[in-house]
Amino acid sequence: MTTLRITVNGRAYGPMEVRDDLTMNDFLREYLGLTGTKFGCGAAQCLSCAVIIDNPDGTSYTGSTCVVSAASFNGKAIRTIEGHAKNGELSVLQRAFIEHFAFQCGKPLRKRWTGTSAVAPATSNITRQCVT
Repeated sequence: MTTLRITVNGRAYGPMEVRDDLTMNDFLREYLGLTGTKFGCGAAQCLSCAVIIDNPDGTSYTGSTCVVSAASFNGKAIRTIEGHAKNGELSVLQRAFIEHFAFQCGKPLRKRWTGTSAVAPATSNITRQCVT
């Protein structure tokens, strides 16, 4: 067992004990009930399992969760697909994806979504002109 402390979508969790063999994908789904992060290929290639990892310096990058242990995310801050809407309101990026029919099947969508979201900082004021 490993002690895990993590921030997911701005909310701190832990300390909590998790199995050493528990993947981050399973942690998000089973412990937190966040089902937007999917299990696709199981080899970290399709990125349907990707989340955005936010560094303390304000930079972000995407990371797979299907083959990586939850324990390896200890102390990190991540964003899942569920973390983009605020107070029930879609973000500018989410609205642009819908308005321009960027939503197809889930696997390619998550790859495009996490990549685009990591490039657009979570704290910036993104305008429609930036994403359309």
